Amino acid sequence: MPAVYNALDVLTLTSCFGEGFPNVIGEAMATGVPCVVTDVGDSAWVVGNLGTVVPVRTPETLAPALLEMLHKTDTGQIDRSALRNSVVERFSVDAVTAKTESALAELLE
Repeated sequence: MPAVYNALDVLTLTSCFGEGFPNVIGEAMATGVPCVVTDVGDSAWVVGNLGTVVPVRTPETLAPALLEMLHKTDTGQIDRSALRNSVVERFSVDAVTAKTESALAELLE
């Protein structure tokens, strides 16, 4: 999959419903690919301030957002290492394990 993600300029996830934690966004960001997503499930939380979030079923908003993100990638305005670091810091096995241990420890106090 890294080869597939590395071939992308931008990833977009335009779900209308039913997304929990969309792995595809985290995977794309982990390879430095910026994302434009609809505001469904955890998509906005995953991209944070490093991606673009648009309302569901608004192609009139999605199209300009995609064009803007493509412009940013073409002009070097995207910090690809920040995308990767965001995923590693928040969603790596070590990060999730530490958060889980902390939450369980709080319950035992």
